[in-house]
Formats: sequence, C-alpha cells, structure tokens
Amino acid sequence: MQHEPLHDARPVADAARPVAGVDVSKAKLDLFVDTVGRRLEVANDDAGVAALAAELLRHRVRLVVLEATGRYHRRVAAALLEAGLEVAVVNPAHARDFARAAGKLEKDDRIDAGVLARFGRAMNPRLSQKAPPQQAPVAQAAPAGPDRLTKLKELGELKASGVLNDAEFEAEKARILAS
Repeated sequence: MQHEPLHDARPVADAARPVAGVDVSKAKLDLFVDTVGRRLEVANDDAGVAALAAELLRHRVRLVVLEATGRYHRRVAAALLEAGLEVAVVNPAHARDFARAAGKLEKDDRIDAGVLARFGRAMNPRLSQKAPPQQAPVAQAAPAGPDRLTKLKELGELKASGVLNDAEFEAEKARILAS
C-alpha cells in the first residue's frame, strides 16, 4: 500500500457519516471518530486491530485516515480494508501541514488522531486499495538445505561457543554471504 495524491475529486457519499483518524505507532493505535467525539487507545497487535475495526464498524465510519508510518501502518490498513472499511493512507507531511494551518501546533498521539479525522473530512483524501494477492513464483523449487540466515545464525553460535576462532568465522561468513 502506498499513500496517494493529496485529494480526490470524487463526490462524498454520506458526508454526514463519521470520519475517523488513527494515529499508528509501534506499540499502540489512537482513534478519534469526529462526529461522535469517540476516542480509543488499543495495542498495536492483532487483538487491538480487531477491537479498532469493530469500533469503526459500530460507528458506521465512512472513512478511516492514517499516516504512512512505514511498516507499522500496513497491517492496520490491510485489516481495516479487509473488514470492508474505506481507508486513506496519507503522507505525514500533508497531515502535519494541515495541522499547522489549523493552528494545531501541539503534537501527541491523541491530537494527531483528531487532526487526521479533520484532515479526512476536509480534504477527502484518495482511498487506498487492497493489495493484490501474492502470486507464488512460477516453477521455483524449494531451497535445498537451510537458508543463509539460518546458516549465519548457526555460524554465530559456533563462534560464541568457541568452536570457531575469529578468522575461521569471518572466512565462513564470507563464503555463506557469497553463495
């Protein structure tokens, strides 16, 4: 999933329905639903994402806005899309500029969730699409034996236990990485 251009010219269906902002961090998700003033904080794990989706569906949210935060937003966005919610993943700089223009100079997770909801209502950002299903590589055989990461872990254990000295370790590591 990638963030899309700032705004979409599509007409807004059910404009009176709530818009939600979700601030995503490594440990938690902060939700703000604009028309009902609902705030919620949940863990950024499977149970938290499920609780978030249930809350959004309960409020019949028409749009969920979250910032592109690298790996942390992807699972959340995918789960919300899978639940049938409309999701917009936006560029954090656009959301921050919107906040500054609105006079919101303070920054914390609760405030950011509210700003994202207001940004979604005002800017009508482009919707994210579900990622296409992963296709299996054609005619690719399973690798014979352990992969490089496993070999490197085993090599590290041998060095740590004293079986290999530094020179032997470095030579074997170079051989594994070259294969």
